[in-house]
Amino acid sequence: MPIFLNDAYYHDPFSQLSYSSRDRRTYSPNWASAFETSLKSRMNKMAHASQMKAMDLTSNFEDMNLRDVTEGRREERMAEAAQTSMDALQSIQTAQTKGSPIRSLSQLVKTRQQKLQKLQSARKSLEKAQDLYDVSGSGFKYTSTGYNPFTPEASMFEEQFDQAIETRKQQYAELHGYDSFEDVPEGYAMQSYYQGNEQPGAGQRDILDMIMRDITGVQYRDLVNLNTYAAGAEPGFNWENYTPENYTGDQLEVLKDFFVTSSLSAYESANKRAEAEDLFRKKSAEAAQQQTLRGQKTLKKTSEESLGKSLEDVQLQIRELDTDFMKKLGAFTDAPRKRKVKSVTFGEDRPV
Repeated sequence: MPIFLNDAYYHDPFSQLSYSSRDRRTYSPNWASAFETSLKSRMNKMAHASQMKAMDLTSNFEDMNLRDVTEGRREERMAEAAQTSMDALQSIQTAQTKGSPIRSLSQLVKTRQQKLQKLQSARKSLEKAQDLYDVSGSGFKYTSTGYNPFTPEASMFEEQFDQAIETRKQQYAELHGYDSFEDVPEGYAMQSYYQGNEQPGAGQRDILDMIMRDITGVQYRDLVNLNTYAAGAEPGFNWENYTPENYTGDQLEVLKDFFVTSSLSAYESANKRAEAEDLFRKKSAEAAQQQTLRGQKTLKKTSEESLGKSLEDVQLQIRELDTDFMKKLGAFTDAPRKRKVKSVTFGEDRPV
């Protein structure tokens, strides 16, 4: 998350000397309001950057790849069940086909046996189809996000913020003619000027206001005027005993805390999002499995009703076949037999 809005650049510390103490008090509410508005805007941008960081951390989730590992086997069972049912129907239709008229007992027995075999085959196929249409189970699998939760220590972002501030202090010190920030005089440049000292390039308080300007966007001169609103450029003002306000330093600590909190929030949000996504994937697999099982149960119930009725019809046809066979068998066994007549042979001496 970036801390500064822009790179460091030179500011003239002596552009702030024109206001009298009365003018500073008059305009200080405007400067305070502008500072507060800039602080809120910067915090909003940090919060937004935190959200974007969380989105970036969770942008490479593995594809869910929700799949039913039993689907292939189940489709094979359904195809076999459908074919078995068709075989049963064909056997029933063949058994019901009327053949040529029965003219002998042997033909009657043979025809009855053929039809019985067809009906028994149909019954066996229907029972097998019922087993195949039974609930076969479901096994949905999915791929987890692959996200590894990470919660950094707050000290990591505290060090990051502090290092950025120290680096920017050094940059501004060099821009205003000093080797390091420690070489810069304390306070504001105008304080040293009005106390009769040699005009410095900048004061440490100037540099802190410059840094705050780079973080929030509020004008550097407005920050100087706000922190020195009780001072003035008119002659006679006692600069030696004057201590500027420290609004910049106080709000810099607030911004640091918010920066650390926002940075941590990005990782916490990413962890929660990944956790929620993995939970969603798990529940989706469970829901898909339950839905598939409900479909199988519905299919089983429907097939039981349909195939059960067909089984009853087959059993009825077997009984009817037996009844018809016994009737026809009686007809053949009760028919009168032809009597065998001895042949008479006449010889040559038969009587005339």
